Amino acid sequence: MGFIRGILTVLATSVFFFAALSSALFYTVGSSLDYAAVENKTVDLVSEISNQINLTQKLTSQLTIIKSYCKTGSEFNFSYQEYNFTVPCSGINQSVSGIVNDTIRGLIRNLYYEEYDCVLWDCFDKYPPTFLISAQSQAYWYKLFYFALTGLILSAAALFFLIEKKRHVPFVTGGLILLASLIILAINKAVNAVSTEIIAEIIGVFFSRASFVFFRMIFISAAILLAGLFIEFYRVGFKVYNLFSKLEKEKKDKTEKLEKKEK
Repeated sequence: MGFIRGILTVLATSVFFFAALSSALFYTVGSSLDYAAVENKTVDLVSEISNQINLTQKLTSQLTIIKSYCKTGSEFNFSYQEYNFTVPCSGINQSVSGIVNDTIRGLIRNLYYEEYDCVLWDCFDKYPPTFLISAQSQAYWYKLFYFALTGLILSAAALFFLIEKKRHVPFVTGGLILLASLIILAINKAVNAVSTEIIAEIIGVFFSRASFVFFRMIFISAAILLAGLFIEFYRVGFKVYNLFSKLEKEKKDKTEKLEKKEK
């Protein structure tokens, strides 16, 4: 029975660790794909694309048509070099560089909110890789996060029932979460250390919230470990209290016996 319990404990511990690491990774990617974060991270990348396809020249040549359209419309949409661009009419009277910047942000918005009729990994055969940075992609990673989180909670419950000395549970779970957070930190540092600038920027989009997740995990693990220390101190304190109570009782009993003898 003890052997089986030991195997199950090791299995539950492994599941807990991988669930903690997976949920942290999935949450990192999912939260990094918030639109505001994506926009800030991809503006430079899309600017490079616009320079390669001469977007400024294209907008300059079409500026008269765009301004004429904007007299009655709210935004001007056009396709160019396999990309769908949107020029907001609210900023049409600014400089060409300002219009280009607004158009770039419009392209990011179009790519992010585009609907794809496929599951994430099946989309490679039908769409360019830009679908990876989309609201649909974010929903996919959050779905995986909740799945991993469920595994984390169930494995934590299993550890509670399998570990004989319950006071050890906070140290096991808190320590494993701390280890998983260090791996997240290592991944973040590895991403930042990528030598090729463009590759680093692309990968960095998916890990822009890694530092936030790391510090949150540190806080959670510290809280669990502190709870374990509190339980341990309480247990030790209770033992010390019982010891002193026992000594006091023995002293009192001896005193009573002496008093009886004297009488």
